[in-house]
Amino acid sequence: MTQPLVVMDVGDVLIRTAPMAQYRGLARETSLPWEHVAAVLEDSGIVTGFETGHLAPAAFTAAVRDHLHRPELHHRQVRDAWNAVVADVEPKLATRARKLAETGRLVLASNTNPFHWTVVHGRLAAAGINAPAYLSFRIGYLKPAAEFFAELASSEPRVAEGAVYIDDREDNVAEAIGLGMTGCLHRNADSTAAFLDDLPG
Repeated sequence: MTQPLVVMDVGDVLIRTAPMAQYRGLARETSLPWEHVAAVLEDSGIVTGFETGHLAPAAFTAAVRDHLHRPELHHRQVRDAWNAVVADVEPKLATRARKLAETGRLVLASNTNPFHWTVVHGRLAAAGINAPAYLSFRIGYLKPAAEFFAELASSEPRVAEGAVYIDDREDNVAEAIGLGMTGCLHRNADSTAAFLDDLPG
């Protein structure tokens, strides 16, 4: 039986996250309530702009300063606070992802930004996971946009050959299934690890 390509989401799958930690970090730097920071930045559209590559890191920092009315914020403060959401590699899945990567059967697909990817890439590499990565800030669209998946499918011919797609969001999995992939909705490390262990190869 053919060994399938595995396309795997990163955040909350291969990499654990600390929800809202970026806003709490900025709150500490600005002495503003974290709920206010979150509401202002989420409503501004700059988070989406950053994750789709329409705002470069320096422009994102400038936009954060403007929207929070904190011109004294340094780029490093914004970057470090924003990266606080990125936690450790999920060990059960990292072991399996490393084996897939070693045999050329792993592709990563992530909604992310340059700040997060720098940290995530380093943590994955330290875990021995090196694989092609399709990233929203490079593609210009966020999953589950059809354009994101079109880029993935056109660049990875094996997607059309029975690839497997793993993600923690139902809408992303549904879009992948629509392209003919086998979908796996990630709910916890144990169930996803068992799913991977049952794959051919």
